Amino acid sequence: MHGRVTCLGATILGSAMLFACGGSNEQSTNAAYPMYSQQGGNAGYAQPGQPGQPGQQPQPGGYVQPQTQPGGYTQPQPLTQPQVQPQVQPQVQPQVQPAAGVQEVDASMAAPVQPILQQLGKTQAPAGARPLGNLIVANFPAPGGSLSKQIQFTANKCYTIVAAGAPGVTEVNIKIPSLVPFMAPVAEDKSTGSQAVLGANPHCYMQPLVSAAVNVVIEVPQGQGLVAVQVYEK
Repeated sequence: MHGRVTCLGATILGSAMLFACGGSNEQSTNAAYPMYSQQGGNAGYAQPGQPGQPGQQPQPGGYVQPQTQPGGYTQPQPLTQPQVQPQVQPQVQPQVQPAAGVQEVDASMAAPVQPILQQLGKTQAPAGARPLGNLIVANFPAPGGSLSKQIQFTANKCYTIVAAGAPGVTEVNIKIPSLVPFMAPVAEDKSTGSQAVLGANPHCYMQPLVSAAVNVVIEVPQGQGLVAVQVYEK
């Protein structure tokens, strides 16, 4: 009897010790190996070696939502749109085309003034003078234009040059410039208006002893339009 009691007591004591040891091992195992959530992730526990931050609550699925600490929030600044400077287009100045220069035209265009030229030849050239060369006709598009023509003069002969402007021409001049720069013309007309005569009878222009090509200049200081010129020789 005594031996049976002793054995029973030992058995009860051993069971109690085994239960105590078993409970200690389960808590230790849970501390080292946390339970895995079937919903995914660790059930709100911090990784080993990374303790959870204070003030953070575990979210479902193991995600820890960071909480803003007082005084640690920074107000986001609004995005600043870059200021685009307007492109100023340079002002393009219109190109002014220069007026066309004096140009010779067909003699048929001088038909309106040919009667005037014929009359001038009869009254201003010496008796017996004949037309030299063809009629010279030029268009003067603006006041101040001039035309220079070389005409072959023969030594010891006399020359008269007449000119007449079409309507629109108010002043015509004729001259033979000097061969020396800045010297006065060798001969020039003294008349005014739309008609001009150089070497009017009886004072025709006499070519010196040497035949040469002479520059005859026709100018239109005022007005614009057609001018016809005829040279007479005797």
